Amino acid sequence: MKGFESGAVDFLTKPINPNILLNKIQTFTQLDQQNKVLEQQRQRIEKHNRSLKQINKKLHDQQCTLKENIESLRVLATVFESGDGIMITNADSKIIQVNAAFQDITGYSSHEVIGKNPRILNSNRQSNMFMEHMWVQVLKKGSWSGEVWDKHKDGHLYPKHMIITAVKNTKGLTTEYVSIFSDTTKRNRAEQEIKKLAFYDTLTSLPNRRLLMDRLGVDLLASARCNHYGAVLFLDMDKFKSLNDTLGHDFGDLLLIEVANRIKFCVREEDTAARLGGDEFIILINNIEGTKSAVSHKTALIAEKVRSSLSAPYLLRGIKYLSSPSIGVSLYHDNNVSSFDLLKQADLAMYQAKEAGRNCVRFFDPTMQLEVESRASLENDLALAVLNKQFNLYYQVQLNSEQQPIGAEALIRWNQPLRGEVSPTDFIPIAEASLLILDIGDWVLETACQQLQLWSKNEQTSHLTLAVNVSVKQFQQANFVKKITDILLRFNVDASLLKLELTESIMVENISLGIAKMHDLKAIGVSLSLDDFGTGYSSLSYLNQLPMDQIKIDKSFVRDISSDKHSEMMVKAIIDIAKIFDICVIAEGVETEAQLSLLKQLGCKEFQGFYFSKPVPIEQFESLLTC
Repeated sequence: MKGFESGAVDFLTKPINPNILLNKIQTFTQLDQQNKVLEQQRQRIEKHNRSLKQINKKLHDQQCTLKENIESLRVLATVFESGDGIMITNADSKIIQVNAAFQDITGYSSHEVIGKNPRILNSNRQSNMFMEHMWVQVLKKGSWSGEVWDKHKDGHLYPKHMIITAVKNTKGLTTEYVSIFSDTTKRNRAEQEIKKLAFYDTLTSLPNRRLLMDRLGVDLLASARCNHYGAVLFLDMDKFKSLNDTLGHDFGDLLLIEVANRIKFCVREEDTAARLGGDEFIILINNIEGTKSAVSHKTALIAEKVRSSLSAPYLLRGIKYLSSPSIGVSLYHDNNVSSFDLLKQADLAMYQAKEAGRNCVRFFDPTMQLEVESRASLENDLALAVLNKQFNLYYQVQLNSEQQPIGAEALIRWNQPLRGEVSPTDFIPIAEASLLILDIGDWVLETACQQLQLWSKNEQTSHLTLAVNVSVKQFQQANFVKKITDILLRFNVDASLLKLELTESIMVENISLGIAKMHDLKAIGVSLSLDDFGTGYSSLSYLNQLPMDQIKIDKSFVRDISSDKHSEMMVKAIIDIAKIFDICVIAEGVETEAQLSLLKQLGCKEFQGFYFSKPVPIEQFESLLTC
């Protein structure tokens, strides 16, 4: 048993039989040989199995690669038939394949181009140098991309974006060229439209403010670099609003289009004509050679050419229309002045042209800028004065022919903390040009009525009238009559003691509306005085319609009445007219005994001026009454 446990497979019993031993040895020898054969067969089978596994793996890998290639071919087939045109040429530049998009874009079918050179598409718009550079890039870098012009089969030219790629084999030799391209006509048109909307005025097709400022910036830099002059012309069509108001905005647009066309005809191709908006146009003239004097002369000639062209009659849908421009000019010689400041300077000069009577040209003067800045500063201080109530009323006495006080004119005064006393001739025009005059006017009316209320409590002053100047903008307020009524009620004063001084200019825009409003004021008991009569739009035809209580003779006539027969005749005529219409007359600006005496002789019965008293604060005024 121990022998079997040690690995024995057979045994012999004693005494050993030689024949049996020999047989067993032969048997085991044969078994051993068979085992060796079996082992060899097993090893061969394992080797075959390993080979089969390797073959199976290769087959699997090949199958995967085949699937990937099939998928790649499917994708390539999809790409090949995409919207982009594809053309494949061999190394000899012969077309070997094209897709459907190629046929759609070029107009050529595949059988018309296969075997041909791509030069059949050449538009000849690209130079030889361009083509050489393109092929150098393809040969050196393996690809090129850019935009070229090709010729369609029907002969028209079209732009296309193209990518050319060289296909190489495993040895690095180019075997094919693949060109992928798309017609960019629509895209270019869309880009141009976007650019036009962004940089050009839709009505006139002129450059807009954005493009103008860009070009002006470039011109300023060029001016500094090349040491030449340039000019900015700022023009505005005179009375353009009245055209829109009378004939309508369609006619206004037609005028603007014609103005733009005429401007383009007047300037060089390298200059810029732009529309800022409304009826405002800008002309940039660059690269003007010569001294400043010569440049100014040349620019003036160009501006006059533009002015003359734009002043010629316009024919708008069969209607003849006359218009004219006011033109402001600002010169530049370097980039020390910003684009914004240049436009502002030209704009200021344009307004000077309007103030000079319109239809003319004015050059910017640096002193003009100082005046504008000073005016802006004063307007800012004036707005603060309204908020901080920095105003006072002064009173100038009005007397009858016996030189007895019958009333006063309330005159506003402004004592600015830093400026000191500011003359009304300086700040009133600024207030009238803005809405500040409305707030100032309300304050004056309220303060005047408050003073009338105080006077009503004193027997010595209860009869006095108080004259208050009313601006055009105040009078034109829709609620002006109601505002006067409310103030009178608030202070509980006699309406007849409040005298409103109106200028003739209130009649300019709407005579009938002005007269109706005056009658409304008379209905509540307020007295009305026509200020500065004879200096403006005096007309007997409307004087008879005005419910006036008084006419005030302007001081310009009174000043020269003693030395100028013409002034004397004017004063006499005014007094005689007033008598005809049963209207009282008061002369302002009386400064001498001679003036007073002559006015009395001519029939004037009420007076005001420095001969009696200058405008003074309320305390001094009331002191005068007791003298």
